[in-house]
Amino acid sequence: MKIKTVSGSVEFDDNKRTVLVKNKGMFKKDVSCRYDDILSFDLIDEGTTVTSGGLGRALVGGALFGPLGALVGGTTGKKKQNTKCERLQVSLTINNQASPIAYMDIVTVPLPRKSMAFQNALKDAEKIMSKLEVICHENEAVSQYNQQQYIAAPVSGADEIMRFKALADSGVISQEEFETKKRQLLGI
Repeated sequence: MKIKTVSGSVEFDDNKRTVLVKNKGMFKKDVSCRYDDILSFDLIDEGTTVTSGGLGRALVGGALFGPLGALVGGTTGKKKQNTKCERLQVSLTINNQASPIAYMDIVTVPLPRKSMAFQNALKDAEKIMSKLEVICHENEAVSQYNQQQYIAAPVSGADEIMRFKALADSGVISQEEFETKKRQLLGI
């Protein structure tokens, strides 16, 4: 799925499970990351976060205007409304110590908010955020599944003995309690 925006494009590769943010401009570099590394995302209008993951003020807009209204509600929820939008971005928080944030520029040139170009930009932002919402939901489901598998994984007798040995070494249990538990686990 490729989404072209005013100042670049975003490519979601469901087969490789990667997203590529292509940014135009002399000082902007392309950013690529795996779906698994996406932690969260925000819609930023004129430097102000208006929605995170489709929640907050955007829900009011969604109730009034339908799916696109979520973004309209989010971008119009400020006290003072500009008639032009000079910058609309989606930011990604990525699990990457060296570069933990990436920006997808949707609008970088002044656009009247009532113009068709701005409405198209909002639709692009909605597509991007919807896709990111699905990705984050899948990441959460996988994380919960992995956590359940870890909890449900059988623990070997040797692992239990090592755990009790560590407790004995740290003084939480006595050496005698450790020996008793060790004999019990070994069936002696």
